[in-house]
Amino acid sequence: MLPADWDKKVVDLNAKPLTDEAIAWADLVFVSAMNVQEQSVREIIQQCKRLNKKSSPAVRCLHMNMSDSIKLIISF
Repeated sequence: MLPADWDKKVVDLNAKPLTDEAIAWADLVFVSAMNVQEQSVREIIQQCKRLNKKSSPAVRCLHMNMSDSIKLIISF
């Protein structure tokens, strides 16, 4: 879904925490989560804001209140 020439990294939060260094490396942080992970998404958004990094959570459930987000992408 992203251009082949972009450098990309995936951080699986089930395997390791998201570090400030990983966020600093990125130009844009994409987040994908389910409703039960809402608190984790909010924490990632706050971490990105603290580091002045843009984040785009991609969520499937429209009723998830993500008003803290800088930009919201709804994916189906």
